[in-house]
Amino acid sequence: DILNYLKVTDLNYLMKTCLFLSAKYEEVDLPEYNDYFSSDSGSEFMQKSQVLKLEYNVLSKLEFNICFTTAYKFSMFLRLKIDEI
Repeated sequence: DILNYLKVTDLNYLMKTCLFLSAKYEEVDLPEYNDYFSSDSGSEFMQKSQVLKLEYNVLSKLEFNICFTTAYKFSMFLRLKIDEI
């Protein structure tokens, strides 16, 4: 199991990176790097290059498929298209 091999700091970095990715996707204003990865918590500081590499790894595992079509989204899209006609 992969979780047995990860340290707490690694999980913390993974969690912050996933939160940072989701904020980039959902928020109107892009998040600041320092808001998520500041060194004031007393833990090791994570470099921007490390964050980018971890972002890439997460997105690769997800096959860059982070937007899922739901029935609701499709019905809203269809309704907009019907209204245009």
